[in-house]
Amino acid sequence: MKLQRGRIEPLVEMARTILHEKRMFTKFWGEAVNITIYILNRCPTSALKNKTPFEPFSERNPRVKHMRVFGSLCYTYIPSQQRHHKLEETSENGVFVGCGTCEKGYRVFNLRTQKWKSLNDIFAQCKVSIVKPENFAEAIQDEAWNQAVREVITMIEKNSTWEMVNRPGNKLVVGVRWIFKTKLNLDDYIQKHKARLVAKGYIQKPGVDFNETFAPVARLDTIRTLIVLVAQRNWKFSNWM
Repeated sequence: MKLQRGRIEPLVEMARTILHEKRMFTKFWGEAVNITIYILNRCPTSALKNKTPFEPFSERNPRVKHMRVFGSLCYTYIPSQQRHHKLEETSENGVFVGCGTCEKGYRVFNLRTQKWKSLNDIFAQCKVSIVKPENFAEAIQDEAWNQAVREVITMIEKNSTWEMVNRPGNKLVVGVRWIFKTKLNLDDYIQKHKARLVAKGYIQKPGVDFNETFAPVARLDTIRTLIVLVAQRNWKFSNWM
C-alpha cells in the first residue's frame, strides 16, 4: 500500500496544481489525472536509463507536438452534415481537457452541451505557459533569460554604477540576487524577458549595519517664507536642482 500511495500522491498533486492554475472545477479531476499520466509517460525517467515509459511499450519515440495546454479554449469543428444551412457556425466553443488514446485525438469539454467529447479536429487557442527561473543557475540554462541577464550586466558596466572597494573586515557585506519577470503584451503572449539585479537589503539590521536615514527635504511653507524674505530684502537667491 505504501508503494502504491507513493506513486499515486504525486499524480494527485500534479492534477491539483493543473486545476488550480486554470481555475477549473473539481469535476475535471479525472481529466487532470489522465493528462498528468499522459505527460509523465512521455517524460524521461532514470528508472529506464533516461528513456520515456512510452518507448518500451510502443517501440518508438513519443511525439509531443500535438499537445496543448490543459484547460485552454478551443473550437471544435461542426461537420457540414450537422449544419442546417450555409450561414450556420462551423465551430463551437470547448475546453481542451486531454489527449485521446491515439496521439492525434483530443478530449474536449463542450461548453454548450456540457459533455465530454473525443475528436480529431480542433482549433486551439492556447495561452502561453510561463515558467520563471527561481535562481541564476536556472536562468543561464535558457537562452532567452541568459540574454536578459547579459543586457543588465552590459547596462551596469555602461553606466558605471559600481565601484571596486576593499571588503571591510568588521562589516556585513550585502549580497545580490536576480529577479526575473516575464512581460506580456495585450494578448497575454510573451513580449520580453526582464531581469533585475538587486541588493539583499533585507539582511541588514537597523542600528548594526545602518542608522536611521534622513532626506533633507524642506517643507513647502518654509520654501514660501524664504521666497517672500528674498523678495522683500532683495537678496540673491540660487536654486540647485
